[in-house]
Parts: sequence; structure tokens; C-alpha cells
Amino acid sequence: MINANAIAIAGGAVAASLVDALTDKGLLTEDDAARVRAKALQLLTPYIMTSSDAEAACRIITDMLVGLAKARGK
Repeated sequence: MINANAIAIAGGAVAASLVDALTDKGLLTEDDAARVRAKALQLLTPYIMTSSDAEAACRIITDMLVGLAKARGK
């Protein structure tokens, strides 16, 4: 049986890849991609006090947003 964490990691990787692909094709702007990631962070934030997995996910999304900002020179 597949572990729930593995499913979540796979889903997150697919979602991140989709955002990147849409941005690469010009269907999403860099600002749109940042908004998608910021929304994901906003959705997880209420759960960080009760779930170490949600806390870890928030750290990962924050790192993605910081990396995006650095890449854009902001």
C-alpha cells in the first residue's frame, strides 16, 4: 500500500511542475506563479500548529517563493 506522505509529495511535485510548465509556455506570468504558491501557503497556514507535515509544507512553499523572488531580482 502506498503511504499517504508519498502521495502528497508526488501530488506536490506534479503541481509545482505544472505551474512551471505553464509559466514556461507563457500561459502564467511569474506573478501568477507566485500567487499560486502564496495561495497554497495561505491554505496550509491554519494547520501548522497541529500538523508537523503542514509546517514542513509551509517551509517548502516559503523556500519556493523566496527562490522565485531571488530569481526575479526582488
